[in-house]
Parts: sequence; C-alpha cells; structure tokens
Amino acid sequence: PIDPVDVPSIRTTKDRPLEEWMQNMEIEEPSGNAYTISSNRESYQEHLLYVHFMKNPKGFQLLLKGGYRPFTGLGKNEVGILQPISISFQMNMRGLGYHEGI
Repeated sequence: PIDPVDVPSIRTTKDRPLEEWMQNMEIEEPSGNAYTISSNRESYQEHLLYVHFMKNPKGFQLLLKGGYRPFTGLGKNEVGILQPISISFQMNMRGLGYHEGI
C-alpha cells in the first residue's frame, strides 16, 4: 500500500496535469536500492526516468494506481529493477532455421 506521507498528493493529478505534478517533485541520491522523494534536492526533470514517464503519462498513471511509488524498486519488497527495460533491435532479419550455405 502507498503511504500518503511518502508520495505527496497523487490524487491531485486529476485536477492538474501530470507533468506539472512531476515537475514539483524532486529526488535525493539513491539510498540502498531505491530513490527517495524529497522537496528540496536535485530537480526531478534531470533524472533519466522523468523522460520515460513523460513519453507515456497514461502508463505512469496506471503504475501509480497500481501502488507504484516513484523511484522505488518494483515488486512486493521494492527490490526489483529501477530502470526501464531497454529495447534492442536485431538488424539481421533472418528467420528461424536459416543456414548460410543454403
């Protein structure tokens, strides 16, 4: 469950744009395996994940609805991955069973 003290006013995202809400949030350096939210530290926009959240604000809203706390690990104990999964493209478009000599 989300602790309302740790994540300030998630409900306000309905009243004002998500981007404005995220710009007002800021983060501290990682402690252990998670980032903690603060009000007077490095700008939230300077963090790598901010860009990913802004590319898909609906996805971020779904994460928040599901109980995600920004900059904590995924999973029950919040020890999962912190960075988004990167996509790698395979450029040698050959199908399964392809043999060079045939």
